Amino acid sequence: MRLNVFRALYAALAAAITTSALLMPAGSASAAPDPSGRAIGVAADSIDATCKSHNRNYIVRKYYRGPRLYTLRCGTQTWGWRHIKARHGWNNTQTPAEQALARSYTTGDRSVRFNIEDLSVDHRPNGHAVLTYQITVERQGRQDERWAVTLPWEDRSFADVFVSPAPDPERLQQLVHLVHALLEEWWDTKAHNRQSAKMGRRLF
Repeated sequence: MRLNVFRALYAALAAAITTSALLMPAGSASAAPDPSGRAIGVAADSIDATCKSHNRNYIVRKYYRGPRLYTLRCGTQTWGWRHIKARHGWNNTQTPAEQALARSYTTGDRSVRFNIEDLSVDHRPNGHAVLTYQITVERQGRQDERWAVTLPWEDRSFADVFVSPAPDPERLQQLVHLVHALLEEWWDTKAHNRQSAKMGRRLF
């Protein structure tokens, strides 16, 4: 059976590169917030907008740590997202890998820019992950397009990089390159590949 385009691309790139449980632990030792007092990070605006129209018990993120599932709810000024935003800063809840994968970038040929507005990473118990992006794709002379894209990640060898507070810089860069390649492959094939088409949803 022919491998799908994403698994085939990943195998080639990997060979080349490598040859509630509420998300607010009591007494958390989070770092200081941004000096402006606002939450930092690409996900902050999206979560904040969601919580403005939902009550305190609404779940805005789900995370796996090992076999356990943790949820982040909108909350209040003393717990949940609203507490994180007011007191700690959003980036302090993201791992270095999540922060690196959430940065906007331009493709190597400078033809396409992926402005990443939001990224959520759902860590699965088997070491897999699902990356859900909200992006605006910019091309010179073309209308911008905003998309929601879901990328399944099935390589367990990077499970430690995703969750580590201090991942190996070289392996982190490998992970970023591979995810970028999958994102670009989705963009290039979505018009004629059924599986690619299912992974993205046009927002405008």
